[in-house]
Amino acid sequence: MPQAIAGLATYATTKMDLRHPVWLFKYPEALAAALEQDGPPDVIGFSHYIWNSQLSLAFAELVKRRFPHTTVVFGGPHYPLHLPDQTDFWHQRLAGKVDFYVEGEGEPAFADLLLTFNDFDRKEVRGTISGAHNLHDDGILYTRPPRLRIHNLSSVPSPYLAGLMDEFFDGMHPRLTAARAEWAARTDTTTNAEAA
Repeated sequence: MPQAIAGLATYATTKMDLRHPVWLFKYPEALAAALEQDGPPDVIGFSHYIWNSQLSLAFAELVKRRFPHTTVVFGGPHYPLHLPDQTDFWHQRLAGKVDFYVEGEGEPAFADLLLTFNDFDRKEVRGTISGAHNLHDDGILYTRPPRLRIHNLSSVPSPYLAGLMDEFFDGMHPRLTAARAEWAARTDTTTNAEAA
């Protein structure tokens, strides 16, 4: 389940009225088909984990080659923690493919990026959003101090309740999750044999 990117999407919709709907993709074939059929998105974001790093970078490179005006945003834990390592990472892997990398909890920074793109070109945004890094044409990595962690998780609406996750159940029914939660609640007041 693409829970992390779905959380970004639901949070962003609480901060702005999006001109186009957010589409989430679990399968690369579906993303490739959508890009072919629907053309360039304004912004495309990729989760960046060790297990999908090469796939995300390959898609980002393809998007930048075919749709140079599309803004490519990465986020996820496959990003170094220290500035010198981050700079090397940009020069060795991300340059020319990625416009922004959102570090840490991405919901507020990603939403701020989207809001800022309403008024400014992506080159004007560089180095202005806390939690969003970008490599400038001069080869300097522009960063801002990291954001504080989200303390009230209820500020990030559930993508499950918003319906963004329905298509990813692959034939399973979302009700199964609710039934398991109900069973877990019943085990607090009954024995396991009674609950089963």
